[in-house]
Amino acid sequence: MPCKAPLIDGISWGGHNPNRKAGGKEKVPAGAMKKNSEEKKMLKNLGINGGTLIACLLMGYFVIKWAVKNAILEAHYSITGEKSEEEKMVERMMEEDGERRREAAEENAARREAKKAAKRAKE
Repeated sequence: MPCKAPLIDGISWGGHNPNRKAGGKEKVPAGAMKKNSEEKKMLKNLGINGGTLIACLLMGYFVIKWAVKNAILEAHYSITGEKSEEEKMVERMMEEDGERRREAAEENAARREAKKAAKRAKE
């Protein structure tokens, strides 16, 4: 009597494997091939390939993630009345950037005035 050992990675260790044909090839369920070809037809009709599909799915994931994050932060602010640590950090960074820009604008104005004064002195 043949041994009826369990299948491991599609390999039968004796006995009869109902998923194998006589030539050693696996039987493929009839619906599997049809489903795969229908998906390929759908993508072809849309005019996109697999890479474009993956890129669109990733973009959709990050857009939804961003929207949910902002909704949670907004709800937190409306409930508690206080800003999150991230919002506080962004505000501090914006204030520091504004200060740097003002200082740079003042320095540029001083340089322009110095150049104008030098031109007037030459004339």
